[in-house]
Amino acid sequence: MDDAEEIQLLLRVILKLCKRELEDTRQFVSCGAGLGSNRNIELLRPSRTTATEVRKYREYWERQLRDLASRQACRVLAWWMNSMVITDASSESTVFIHIEHAEGKTSEIYVPYSGVSSAEVTYGKTFEGHAPERYLFT
Repeated sequence: MDDAEEIQLLLRVILKLCKRELEDTRQFVSCGAGLGSNRNIELLRPSRTTATEVRKYREYWERQLRDLASRQACRVLAWWMNSMVITDASSESTVFIHIEHAEGKTSEIYVPYSGVSSAEVTYGKTFEGHAPERYLFT
């Protein structure tokens, strides 16, 4: 499995988890995850989330995922949260994902979603944000 395939594997798992939670509970909890060298995925769920700002989420997941990486041979680390993207014309709910590969690729991805009220969530066209700094594998 090459670097891009490892990233795609973790992204698929994240989006599947978010979709299930949105359909079941109409919300999802910010989580983190690591993909190991043998393709195992360890999911990290906070015992309590009180952060309301992206900066606080980032600080929390930075600590948790660095700890996970120090305990296991992780190839890919990611954290995600519910976010709203606002443009001049509209706003849309998105899954925000910060993902880093041990070999250097770092992305911030936004995946729009709809259908929460009908419990049939669908994802829209994924787009990447600005080129993020690398902070999980440092």
